Amino acid sequence: MRDEATPGGALRVASTHAAVPRLPHATPITPLNARRGADRRGISSRAGRLEIGKPGCVVVLSAAVQLICSPPPAIAANFDGNWSMVAETTRGHCGTIAMGLGISRGRIYATAGSFAFYPIQLAGRVSSSGHVQMNAVAGPRTAHGTGRFGPSRGSGSWAGRGPSGLCSGVWSASRS
Repeated sequence: MRDEATPGGALRVASTHAAVPRLPHATPITPLNARRGADRRGISSRAGRLEIGKPGCVVVLSAAVQLICSPPPAIAANFDGNWSMVAETTRGHCGTIAMGLGISRGRIYATAGSFAFYPIQLAGRVSSSGHVQMNAVAGPRTAHGTGRFGPSRGSGSWAGRGPSGLCSGVWSASRS
């Protein structure tokens, strides 16, 4: 198989294999009939704006509304307050990272900490039983952690990615 450019700018794939039939009624994609600025999924960007269309907007807006408006578990307030957390790397080159986190009505947020000169941003939730899921961002580095909080301590595991590759490890937290 080989690609050939036609005089009109269309791309035609020519096959030397006899089992591949030619479709005489197929219209080649050319700059004239392609959606302007769209990739093959139909997503286009103009002037730095991403346009995803109505179905994509509905999904994104629904997820945002659910995350923002969903009430946290009532009993999750048992975990409210300030916590000190340490994330230790067991695989990769991320080292040990100390940070402060706060929990308010079951929502997790960062109160202190930085990694590689970038402030750490945390977002997550604690269920009424203490199960936790959180995401962390520090510059180009991202991580996802899961675990469980008790009345005064918490622990779990995390995995992330950054410029130096993949890292994973364990985290532990205690009330401040």
